Amino acid sequence: MSRKISLEVALASFLAGAFLFYADASTQCASAEFKCPNGRCTSITNLCDGDNDCKDNSDEEFCGSFPCHPSVFRCLNRKCITRRWFCAGSTDRCGDNSNVQYCSKFQLIAENLSKHFIFGSFCTLETRGE
Repeated sequence: MSRKISLEVALASFLAGAFLFYADASTQCASAEFKCPNGRCTSITNLCDGDNDCKDNSDEEFCGSFPCHPSVFRCLNRKCITRRWFCAGSTDRCGDNSNVQYCSKFQLIAENLSKHFIFGSFCTLETRGE
């Protein structure tokens, strides 16, 4: 009886795997999404952002050859990382330390600008009333 159960379990596992493979192969992604080779869909803004969004790293391959999406930061070594990693502590997310190298200069510029401007949504500038 245990052999029969094992065969049934193996057959069920095989069929489930075949179904998942077929479902992944037939997955349609939205126009603003990238279809990973494993069938997952991820937003095109996730391409080359340093995160393994596809879970097979296919969204990070060949990133040095292409321009970064405007919503991400390009490191000096041409790697693209999500903007939330730029100047976020002392962690080197670029691999060349360029995401933390200039933070003090950028923070000083931002502090000086904030004395004269109000930064609203989408970084629009408004002069402060003095």
